[in-house]
Amino acid sequence: MDSITTARLTLRHPKSSDALAIARAINDWEVVRWLSRVPYPYQQTDAVEFIEKSEIAWSKRNAYRFVIILKREIVGGIGLEQIDKSLFELGYWIARPHWGKGVGTESIFAMIEFSRRQLSAPGITASCNEENQRSQKVLLKANFSKVGHGLKFSMPLG
Repeated sequence: MDSITTARLTLRHPKSSDALAIARAINDWEVVRWLSRVPYPYQQTDAVEFIEKSEIAWSKRNAYRFVIILKREIVGGIGLEQIDKSLFELGYWIARPHWGKGVGTESIFAMIEFSRRQLSAPGITASCNEENQRSQKVLLKANFSKVGHGLKFSMPLG
């Protein structure tokens, strides 16, 4: 499956021609500060590396990454990474001009459906910085449950 379509969005595999648009959309401290594995500042070369790694992961069937497109513009990214045979981890980001507009929630529901239909995934987990109230609300809207606290290294926060 190359793409997923929702009422307003298209989620599709990132391609090399997306590198500049991805870099422009994510290179915002207010976005990156909440992510664990994204460098800041985020350069076009980082996007090229992300796209290449995404292609390899897809071919190995251990991660499924998509760009989120709204009205022909890349407004975020979302993906599932296999942790073990029965569990995938969800990760996503939304460009700041699109916060609070339901893009994250709509994308997450699309990924949950993708995981059920295409991957037969028995479980999905997600996490966010405990100070990131926006992401907590989005995950709760998408029917995730808060189960506890943990530690995770954050590249941008060191």
